[in-house]
Order: sequence, then C-alpha cells, then structure tokens
Amino acid sequence: MLEPNYLQNVGDDLEKLYQELATEILVDIAERIKMNQDAMTSTTEYLNNKLKQLGLQQDWINKRLAEILHTSEEEVDRIMQQSAYKSIRDTFDRLEAGGYDTSGLEFSDQIKKGTSALWGDIQNLTRTTAQLASDTFMRYYDMAYLQVSSGAYSLDQATANTIDKLCREGLTKVSYPSGAQRSIEAAVRLAVRTAVNQNALACEKSVIEELDINRVQTSAHMGARPSHAAWQGKVFWVNYPEGNYENFYEATGYGTGAGLGGWNCRHSFTAYFPGISEDYNKPVNPKENDRIYQMEQKQRSYERNMRKWDRERRVKAAAGLDTTKEDYWYKYNKMRLKELVDASKGRLKRDYSAEKIGGTKGRPYKPVRRPKRRVSSSPSYSSLGEIDPKKYGDPENLNTTKTIFTDERAMHIKERHPDIYELVVKHAKDILEDPDATYQEVGRENTVWAVKQIDSESGKSVQMVIKLSQGSEATEKNNSIITAYTINAKRFITKEKKGKIKLLYKKEN
Repeated sequence: MLEPNYLQNVGDDLEKLYQELATEILVDIAERIKMNQDAMTSTTEYLNNKLKQLGLQQDWINKRLAEILHTSEEEVDRIMQQSAYKSIRDTFDRLEAGGYDTSGLEFSDQIKKGTSALWGDIQNLTRTTAQLASDTFMRYYDMAYLQVSSGAYSLDQATANTIDKLCREGLTKVSYPSGAQRSIEAAVRLAVRTAVNQNALACEKSVIEELDINRVQTSAHMGARPSHAAWQGKVFWVNYPEGNYENFYEATGYGTGAGLGGWNCRHSFTAYFPGISEDYNKPVNPKENDRIYQMEQKQRSYERNMRKWDRERRVKAAAGLDTTKEDYWYKYNKMRLKELVDASKGRLKRDYSAEKIGGTKGRPYKPVRRPKRRVSSSPSYSSLGEIDPKKYGDPENLNTTKTIFTDERAMHIKERHPDIYELVVKHAKDILEDPDATYQEVGRENTVWAVKQIDSESGKSVQMVIKLSQGSEATEKNNSIITAYTINAKRFITKEKKGKIKLLYKKEN
C-alpha cells in the first residue's frame, strides 16, 4: 500500500501548474482592466472594447490551456503508473513473504481505467477554467465601468478598487454537486490524490479477491483526521467474520467519499499476515495524533495565506499598484510558520514549494510573460521555405507550398520555450523541408507536426507545429509555423495508440 507521506505529496507538480495558471489569468485580467480604463468613459466605447478584450482573452487562454493539457496528460500517465506499481511492488513483497505465488497477478487494465478516469477529470477542470476566466473578466470589467459611470470614482480609483477586489476574491471557484466550492488548484489536488489512492486500493482489492485473503490491515499516520484515527493501523476481516476483528467495510467506510480512500484520504490497506505485518504500522498515540493534526492544520493555513498574499502582490504589481500591504502579510505568515515548525521539534517539516504560487519542488517559479497586446492588421513575417507535399500527407487542396514564420510566433516560442528558441530559429527551415517524420492531428487536418533531431550531442529533437493553408475558405494563403517545443517519444506512442495522431511520413535511415 502507498505510504501516507507519498499520498500527501503526490501530484504536487500538477497542482503547481494550475496554481500558476490561475495566477496568470488574474494577472491577465488586471492588465486588461488597467490598459483599457480610458475606454470606460462612454457606454459605446466600453461595450465595444469589452467584447474585443473578451475575444483576445479567450484566444490567449485557449492557447495556454492547450499547453497545460499537453503537460498534464504526460504527468497524469506518469503519476498513475508510478503510484500503482509502487503500491503493487510493496504488496508483492509481503505476499511472497507470506508464501503466496504472485506470478499470475496482472493490473494493467485497472491502471488504464484509473488513468483514463483521472485524465477525464483533469480535462473537465481545464475546460471549466476557461469559462471561469471569462466569467471573472466580465464581472470585474463591468465593476470598474459601473464605478466610473456612477461618477463616484475617478478612473484610477475605480481601477484600484476593482483590482483590489479581484485580488481578494480571485478566480471564480469550481462548484461541486454537494455545494462545496474549491479553487482550481485545490480541485486538481483533490482529484489527483483521490484518483491515485483509489487506483492503488483497487489493485490491492483485486489481489485480496484473487488470492482469497480475508484479513487486511489499514495504514496509520500521525495527524490523521479524528474520524479516520479511530480505525487506522487496525486489522479487519473482509469476506467473512474471523476472530475478534471488525468488518472492514463497516468500520472504515471504504467505498464512500468520507471513508478510507475517499476525498483527500491518505490511508491505504493491504493483506495482513501474522508475524509479518506487525512491524508495518507503529502504534499511534491518540492524544499525540490530535496534537499533530492541529499543528498540521495550522501549517496548511499559513501556507495557504502565504500563497494568497503572494498571488495578490503579483496581480497588483501587474497593474502598477502598491504592494506594501501584501508584502507585509506574506512576511508575517512566513514568520509565524517558521515559529510553528521550530516549536514542533521535528514533527513538522517546511515545504517551501507550498509557500509560493507556481514552481515545483527544487525549481523556482518562472512567470510566463506574454507579448505586448498590440494587434496589427498585417503582422510582419519572414518567408521560411517550401514544404514537400509528399512529406506532409500530399493534401489535394493545399493552396501553396510556401511557408512563413511570423514575428509574433517567433516571440511566442521565445517567451514560452526559451531553452530551444535559438535552435528553432537556426534550424526552422531544415525542420520544415527535411523532417525526420511528420504527424497529423486527427480531427485537425490542417495541423501537422514536423519532427527532427537537431542537436546530435544531446539527442534533442524538436517538434514544429505547422498550419497548412488548404481549401478556398482558408483565412491564411500561406502555410505558417504555430509553435515549436522539444518532444517526448513516449507521447507519440501514447497518442498513436489512442488514435489522436497518425504518421504521414518517416525518413528512411
């Protein structure tokens, strides 16, 4: 079974990704309100500009979400595979010590099922984020206009009031059927932790059923919520009454949201063998457990406060507003957190990645800086080269073989993928005209991926995404580069198996 500390931290990088996204959205809204405050002096100009800015915001957020989903899919697959096999490996060690033959046990179908379910949840949350972003933008843009039109506030006062409220309330929260509401990053964390534990427990359950095992032991950890502390670390019967043990399902609530393996739960269970399993869980003193539980709740509270003030100062800074208050309260909570951890005498550990928005453990936060929003009717570009239609699926309705690389798209790659920008600029023509392979996105026939290894020393390969100009209704009469980034070979294998891409061309060695 999975250790509580593992479940506490699983999916941290994925949660940070969505923390960063939510902050970027708030920064984006603050920038739009600040840049367009002059358009709020007349109703007509306000309405026209609101629709224009909403369209620009949706274009930006859709592109950003596409990048997030690209990273998230690989991370979901990695997390589910790693967690399931970690749980199974530990279980097999105990089973084999207990004299059981594990050679015929297989879990690939369950892992695929669990991975698919979590990926569906992440996709739904990502789509929800796009709607939350639009709703939040319109609400606060309207708020600023109403304050100006009332005559009670100047443009600068209305802008400052609106952005201050935006900082306090943040992005509209995700709502659940139960009536609960969570931030997007909290919803992602809950989805990942719950899915990982439930998937591992489903594998454990299949082992118990397959080998006709009747007794199981639950895990135990200091700081468990009181309702779970009552049954943690104990042995139960599963299929039929045995000895003085209690019914596993009735005692732990396994299979329910509030029980073992439910919402945000870090407990697990595994087969129990007398003489082998006793040392797995050390007894937990109830009073000490309650004390640590309260301390951990305080630690989480200080961490949430630090992230809150960190986000607010970034949003205000984006609008050019004073951040003295936000800086003060961030430092205050940091001081109180340090005092709490020091007083715990080693029971609590600082998690520095939980104290700021964005970034991952061991990697500092790097905000995504978007190009200035100056829309040009005729964006500048350079002619990149000519594609060979045979290497790009030989489309019958291709308008031209000429391909361009706009300055805006080059800036996009520089801002989003700075580590490969120089390589892409230097080798873009070679990637376009002499790719190692090309792929087409199923359902997006005008989008082709050109893949080429361009750094022989590191083996680094680059995927360049190209929009083909096809048919009489094409808005662009030239093929154009959309973006470029390094690739993961596993990603292509996964997408090919799922039918999301198809190979168009592969260079012969």
